[in-house]
Amino acid sequence: MRICLITEVYPALEQCDAASVYITKLAAGLAEHANQITVICARSNAGADEHGAIRVIELPKSKRFGSLQLAPLIMPESTQFASAQLDYWHALSDVLKKDQFNVVETTFNLGATLLSAMTRETPTVVRIQEEFPAADCNFDIVFQNLIVNYALSCVDAYSSPQAAFKNIDSERICINNESDPQDLAVRAMEIYEISIKRYKNIGRPDLYRHGSERLIKSAEDMIALYDKMLYDLLFRVSYRFRVMHWWRTLRANPGNFTAKLRQKLFSRP
Repeated sequence: MRICLITEVYPALEQCDAASVYITKLAAGLAEHANQITVICARSNAGADEHGAIRVIELPKSKRFGSLQLAPLIMPESTQFASAQLDYWHALSDVLKKDQFNVVETTFNLGATLLSAMTRETPTVVRIQEEFPAADCNFDIVFQNLIVNYALSCVDAYSSPQAAFKNIDSERICINNESDPQDLAVRAMEIYEISIKRYKNIGRPDLYRHGSERLIKSAEDMIALYDKMLYDLLFRVSYRFRVMHWWRTLRANPGNFTAKLRQKLFSRP
C-alpha cells in the first residue's frame, strides 16, 4: 500500500509533540510491513531516520507571501496559518503529480493540510489525540477554525486513543492506543481499509472539481486579493494612510517616486 503521512517534525525527537511522535512510530511500523511510505514534514532531523525505505519530503521555506502588506498586520495568525498550509498543499500536490496514494493521514493540528480531501483525490485519515473545546477568540482565530473544520468535514476516517469525543461523530472514530510501532501499523491498516471503503462509497464529487493545482492557485489569489482590497480601501478613506504610502514609496524607490510626482505636476493640460 502506498501511504502518505503529514506531520510537523520527522523523525520526532523526545521533546517533540505527541502527534509527531505518533507519526514517527507509525511510519516505522508501516515500513516494516513492506508499505511504500512518504512523509511530508515542516522540519526533518537529518540522519535520524533509520528506515531508508521511507521517503521524506521537507517543506521549502515559503516566499509566496512576501509581498503582502496589510494582512500580516491585521490578521497575523491567519496569514501565518495560510502560508504554512499552502506549503503543505504545494508539497502534496507535487507528490500527487507523480504518485497516487492509497491513503493520506495527518494529525488534527494539521487537518487543513488535507488538500486531497477537499479535492477528493485520495482517501484520508486524521489522528486526534485529545478533545479540543471551543474557546472564545477573535476573528483571526475563528477564520482558521472555519478552514480546519471544513477540511475535517471531508475526512473519511479518524484515529484516536480514546473511544469517543463530544464534537466528533463517534462512529467515525477508530480506537488506536498501542505504543509499539508494529501494533500501530496493524491498527492503522484497519483504519485505512475503512477510509478507502468510505471514500469509494461517498465520493463527494462536487466538493471541488478542478483539482489540487487549481485549488492552490485560487487560495493564493484570494489571499492576495484580500490584501490588495484592504490596502485600496485604506488608501481611499484615510489621508494619514495615503501619506504613509507615499512616504514608504519615496524611501523604497526615490527615483520612481520623483518621476511619478513630476508626471502628476506637469502632465496636466
